[in-house]
Amino acid sequence: MNRQRHSDAAAELRGQLGLDADYTLANKPKSTDGKGLTCEVVTTGNAPYTIKSASASWFKTWGFAPEEAVGKEISVLNGNGTDLSASRELMRLYYANDGHASYRCTNVTKTGDALKHTAVLERQHDSSIKCTSSDFAKHQKIYPETVVPLV
Repeated sequence: MNRQRHSDAAAELRGQLGLDADYTLANKPKSTDGKGLTCEVVTTGNAPYTIKSASASWFKTWGFAPEEAVGKEISVLNGNGTDLSASRELMRLYYANDGHASYRCTNVTKTGDALKHTAVLERQHDSSIKCTSSDFAKHQKIYPETVVPLV
């Protein structure tokens, strides 16, 4: 993808997600999706996976203020439209692969928008889990159990 199309695609996605035109992540992981939009959250290493910290872009993407999310379970993203089977598979892969996994998931923002994203989990030195999300696509909920992509 050439630079102009990359820039146009990123701007379009930012608009779809309702983000400001100057939306950036200061310390992007070296490997990001083609759109470059990423966010990170760190949770405790065991269930119920309590949120310890998150990037400013995570709070903005998912619609939470730090005081609404830090100290809460990561399940705050499990609104109507969440693909719980994908979440379970991501965690299965994480434990099967010694603390590393990647899987396509659908979670829900505070306002109820379903966002499909690639979640990459990595065990940290203190046994916490860092999740880097990228490659976002907004979905529209048609029925409570069904999530379909917007085109």
